[in-house]
Amino acid sequence: MALALDGIAEVRALAAEYASRGAAGLVSGAEPYALILADPARGALVLARNGDGPPLYYAETAGGVLAASEPGALLAAGVPAEPDEGMVARFIATGACDDTAATFYAGIRRVLPGEVVEIAGGTRTRKPVAARDGAGRFARSVLDAAIGRGRIGVRFGHGLAGAAAVGAALTGPEGRRTLTVYSASFPGLTTAHATHSLLPPLREVLVRMRGELAGALLDPLLPGARRPSWDALAALFGGGQVEAGAVFRRYMVERWLRTLSPARPARRPQRTFEAEAKAGGAQWTRVPLSTEVFSAGDKLPEKVAWYVSECLAGLGRKAYRRARWHVLLAARPVAVVQGRVRPVWEIRPGAAARALHRWARPAAGLHDPWTAQVVVERVGPLRAAVGPAAVHGVRGPRPGGVAVVLPPEEPARVAADVLAALRTALPEEAYATLGGCAVVGAAGVAGVAGELDAALAAELCEDDPLATHPIAVVLSGSPARKGERRNGPARSSRTAGRK
Repeated sequence: MALALDGIAEVRALAAEYASRGAAGLVSGAEPYALILADPARGALVLARNGDGPPLYYAETAGGVLAASEPGALLAAGVPAEPDEGMVARFIATGACDDTAATFYAGIRRVLPGEVVEIAGGTRTRKPVAARDGAGRFARSVLDAAIGRGRIGVRFGHGLAGAAAVGAALTGPEGRRTLTVYSASFPGLTTAHATHSLLPPLREVLVRMRGELAGALLDPLLPGARRPSWDALAALFGGGQVEAGAVFRRYMVERWLRTLSPARPARRPQRTFEAEAKAGGAQWTRVPLSTEVFSAGDKLPEKVAWYVSECLAGLGRKAYRRARWHVLLAARPVAVVQGRVRPVWEIRPGAAARALHRWARPAAGLHDPWTAQVVVERVGPLRAAVGPAAVHGVRGPRPGGVAVVLPPEEPARVAADVLAALRTALPEEAYATLGGCAVVGAAGVAGVAGELDAALAAELCEDDPLATHPIAVVLSGSPARKGERRNGPARSSRTAGRK
């Protein structure tokens, strides 16, 4: 027989009690402890917690039963980290999470205080032990001694000790008792009430953390949680009735789920990655550029010119001396720089937007009520119902995003400004072969400048090369094949691929 103990208890005494009384003998005395006992003779594993002993968790797997003091140890041992959807839903609705044997993990169970779990021959037996009221009797005896001599004011702190003493005094075999409690607060005196009064209401806290909240609940990982999460956000940001505690618990669950399956960072293509395309009867090579994040108020033309000049410097003179080349610019960063980005907490979806979002076809692109509301504001409910949101230049929040992006203003002027900035940033021979610039958005080509035809720009963007990159340099001809060299960095180890 093997016995592992965590807490205050005599191992020999427990072993003797088990030998004489069985599993029920493992919980006795007033000291809290938890134990794991393996009995090879009976082929049994016994888990027990005496009183409010240390936590104890177990998981039944194909290879046997695993037990540990923390769920993390069981997960590290190979137990699947699958959420228990029923327990998670119960926690969101009520806040209860530690009152049953079930945990947030579907394959992990806990041993409750004062409980013995015996697993033998594939059969699990839970034996709750009758609660002992020694601590309660002690607390009541102290209070009775004080109250019996008259009314004596006792200041209880808001920590565990004071709360536990009062709770123990009000419960027990005799049932609930009436206990007169007096409290007072003085300037500079820290009390539970004073501490609580300094905290803002939970709803106000949620509004302050709206960015993180929206980022988690707009794209929830919990199955079936998208609509209730969106409804909660709409009510919170719109001033409607919402249970703030449930919203916060939903947010915490989403944060927890992200620790179980963290999102893998997307592998972003290198800046020299080339993708061939055929447009206007000619062959082209598109070179997408990775950039820093654009922000409102940035000097967009100068930043675009810098990235393009760096790209050409890396490719070498041969890349742009052959023929015309062009610059493609995504509409989203242009809109961001212009401040045409509306976070969801600034949008109030109306009845028409909610109806369109609920009943519109998936091809309409009205994936959320906030995008639907922006489209309704731009073109009206009738046109919003018959045309995709992308046709109107509106894009909803991306996964992990929190804003609806509107089409940029004066995109043709922005393209002209980029060409003007390139005139200063590029060598003369590079600028001499520059054709033009196009701003391309969800609705297609938004604006062009220079010697670039809008139809050619549309063909070059048919497969959305700007989906993950804000800028693309388009060169005439095919890229270098494997083994060929250009006047610049060699790329013999890379082959051209289609994006």
